[in-house]
Amino acid sequence: VGAPPQHVRLYCASFKWSSEDHADPSGVRVKYLVTKLNEDNAFDDDMVFVDWASFFQPPWTEADRMTFERAVKGIDMIYAYHRIQQVVVALNADYFQRAWRLHDFSLLSFSQRIVNSSDEIVSA
Repeated sequence: VGAPPQHVRLYCASFKWSSEDHADPSGVRVKYLVTKLNEDNAFDDDMVFVDWASFFQPPWTEADRMTFERAVKGIDMIYAYHRIQQVVVALNADYFQRAWRLHDFSLLSFSQRIVNSSDEIVSA
């Protein structure tokens, strides 16, 4: 495993899940994400962290649960890492109704690492 190569750009996607069963069953959020990555001239070998797809989801084995809990405790490292750029998948204003999303948004906005900061709903 190890660190990603220096030529690879690193992104994280931040969005409101559709439900606990599936973050994006219709694919609308992924389509939006891909559009924003294309607008940023991302390459196929660039990397994108999507929390729902990156972590074990219930039902868990005991090992899955422990891995999930360890990952959640360390997720702040992703947003703090200087190479990470964020794509805010805010399809409507309710994206900003959760404190953790506001925290991530504020941190990455302050450090000017939001890829789609000029989008109307993101810049409002």
